[in-house]
Amino acid sequence: MKSLLAYFAVTLVAISVNLFDPPLFFVDRQFIANLIVFYSILFGFCITGLSILATSRFVARLYKSDDPEHPGKTMLDTLVGRFRSCLFYALGALAYFYSVDLVISNTDKERLLSSDLLALPLTPFMLMGFYASYVILTTLAGVVLQEGKQNFD
Repeated sequence: MKSLLAYFAVTLVAISVNLFDPPLFFVDRQFIANLIVFYSILFGFCITGLSILATSRFVARLYKSDDPEHPGKTMLDTLVGRFRSCLFYALGALAYFYSVDLVISNTDKERLLSSDLLALPLTPFMLMGFYASYVILTTLAGVVLQEGKQNFD
């Protein structure tokens, strides 16, 4: 719930900032292509992280322990939920970026203004993408450290 509220707060601030006149930035096809590459890598990283979890012996311990922050869920449920959220977010962002690229390629304009209606969600998607990357990286690093500690003991 906190992440949903954070997303809406970031969206509201970003849209407010993007409505400035003159616009803060322009969105061209190269910029969108770079975002597509970034989110494709993020998607692949989430898949790779899930495959690392699947082969980890530490996962069995997570399945047995309850999550104190989410009653009725195990720690494994919470961990997989983070990766699932990141995957769905990356897919949604990729669909949005492809649609923006399609619109730019089929118009007379070579770029969009940051204040254009189609470009308004761009900044929230970018900020939340960086946040999702941070969460997944720290989560995966914690799992790798626990796996190493378990193998050492």
